[in-house]
Amino acid sequence: MQDQGANSYDELPYTDNSFYYTHPDHMATVARLHGLWPADPARCRVLELGCAMGGNLIPMALKFPDSQFVGVDLSARQVTEGKATIEALGLRNVELHARSILEVDASMGAFDFIVCHGVYSWVPAAVREKILAILAESLTPGGMGYVSYNTYPGWHARGLARDLMAYHVRGASALRDSARAARGFLAELVEALPDPSTAYAAILKAEGAFLEGVDDAYLYHEHLEEINRPFYFHQFMGDASARGLAFVAEAKSDGLAAHLPPAARARIDAWAGDALA
Repeated sequence: MQDQGANSYDELPYTDNSFYYTHPDHMATVARLHGLWPADPARCRVLELGCAMGGNLIPMALKFPDSQFVGVDLSARQVTEGKATIEALGLRNVELHARSILEVDASMGAFDFIVCHGVYSWVPAAVREKILAILAESLTPGGMGYVSYNTYPGWHARGLARDLMAYHVRGASALRDSARAARGFLAELVEALPDPSTAYAAILKAEGAFLEGVDDAYLYHEHLEEINRPFYFHQFMGDASARGLAFVAEAKSDGLAAHLPPAARARIDAWAGDALA
């Protein structure tokens, strides 16, 4: 998925997952709940930027045989493996392309839903700009786009652990070994801290506990890739709005505020001048 080079994803392929909140059925439901009229998921076109081996697109294609699904990924290894799965399943409504996001153009047509999961924070600025341009130029009228990225302020804490691990494994050549060395280092660091009651210790301990439960590919690509650029929501929306894109809702839920007690929600409403704020 990295447009600086596919070597890291060819050497250590990303876990092939599906994400229900990127499914056109889910996205269309969210849109309808917010007063919009998106395309019928059963007869639509879907583009995924950074599709890996198609683990997200292929289940959609199985669900909606009358829809078309297109995936783009820079990693030739992952795309080749995804094509083998598509062939084995006999699917004719999904295709994967080994190409850069920068190479996506109007020749691919328009799409009712565009998904970009786990890419935006891990690519250079030119690719981020291209992602937003694709959304602005290739979505059909009323089309829905999904973009995930690492967000501040939460990533200030996670970034602390990332920076420590990245420095510890600097210069290492084998990616899987780097991931395992980074995980072990963080565990040792937590044990070595002289005062476990500090906020610093709590942050590192929580991140270490989380990383114990993830695979090597996730740890490497999430924490050790050269580019990892978190954003505040208002920063992302500033860039998206400049392309004529509008915010509809959070894909996974109705947002953090909906789960806060009434007093906290009232306080936030008093601080914020509009819905985006």
